[in-house]
Parts: sequence; structure tokens; C-alpha cells
Amino acid sequence: MENQEEKSPEIDLLANYVKELKEDVNITVQNIREKSLTTSALRAKWLNYYFVEKKNREKLRKVREEILKSYAKKDGFSDSVIKMKSEQALAKNDPRLVKIDILTAQNKMVVEYIEMAMNILNDMGYSVKNAIEVLKLERM
Repeated sequence: MENQEEKSPEIDLLANYVKELKEDVNITVQNIREKSLTTSALRAKWLNYYFVEKKNREKLRKVREEILKSYAKKDGFSDSVIKMKSEQALAKNDPRLVKIDILTAQNKMVVEYIEMAMNILNDMGYSVKNAIEVLKLERM
């Protein structure tokens, strides 16, 4: 199961987001003007990533729900009886549900990372302002 997680597109995506955030928040003397002008655009970019990933999680939830409903139809039970019959037991035995649960957990990690990235970007304006003040003091 660990190999499935390592090869997951969600994990690769998370690694790309980590790399991208490092580039986005790297402030140097050479790029401080650019960073001060693009802070809002960076926030918008990460907000877009956030909503794309939330939408992906909703798709996973719907697929999982449809699989569970298919059990109910196959066995002639109502949806509520399937819930009482223990979704956990079904999830352990159905490889589709196992895969969806893994992808959902990985997606949750990605969304949490993006939330933290957005917090960092919210503070980036202050970092840029402070860096500009330091440069002014150094030139005095």
C-alpha cells in the first residue's frame, strides 16, 4: 500500500507545490520589486489551487458515495441500511474504496499544505515591506 502512496499523483502534486511555494516566497535584493508587485497575483494563484483541490475532494466523495450506493442496490438495501451495515467493513474489502480513501487522505494533505501556503502569502506583504525598510536603512 505504501508504494501506491508514493506513486500517487497527489503526492507528486504536493512535491511540486512545495517547490513552487519556495520559489514564490523567496525574496532577494534582486527580486524585491517584482515580489512587491506580484504578491496579490501569487495569492490569487494559490487560492485557485485551493479551490481546484477542494473540487477534487468533492469528486472523490461523490465517487465513494456512488460505490456505496451500488452495494445498496445490489443487495436490495436502502442507503441508510448500507451505512448501518458498516461502511468501514465495505471499505476494507473493496479495492476501489481503499484507493479512494487513500486519494482522499492525500488530497487532504495537499489542501492543508495550500492553506498553510496561503497563510504564508498573507504575511508576505509584511516581509516585502520589512525587506524594503532594511534596504533603505542600509543605503543611509
